[in-house]
Amino acid sequence: MSSFMRDPVRVLLQRLEPREWERAWFDHGVIALALELVTRIKLLEDVAVTTERERQAIISALQTILTDLELAPGIYELYDELSRWRQPRFVPDAPFPEPSRRESDGAGDPSRLGLSGGTSSSDASPPG
Repeated sequence: MSSFMRDPVRVLLQRLEPREWERAWFDHGVIALALELVTRIKLLEDVAVTTERERQAIISALQTILTDLELAPGIYELYDELSRWRQPRFVPDAPFPEPSRRESDGAGDPSRLGLSGGTSSSDASPPG
């Protein structure tokens, strides 16, 4: 007797049907695997690691897996969304407050920091 299963994913889903928490973990695992396949496809598209004919055959096989799992083309959209989400963003959460201009405590006077204006030649010389 052969141990070959034509559609092991569907067999597993039938087994997990009454157990919802296992089904949720299964779904997450399938998505994770599919994202890894998309990564390999994109790598093969960008890097010449084999002949063009072999590259196309490998990409086709990986895309067939995604199609058979009924994840294409949506998994590519999720991949692109995750790729955009992980990009660094250098945007402040809130605008910076204006510096204080109170003359009474010298907060608005740049010379108090020794940065500009009113420095004598003795102030400008290096310490030591």
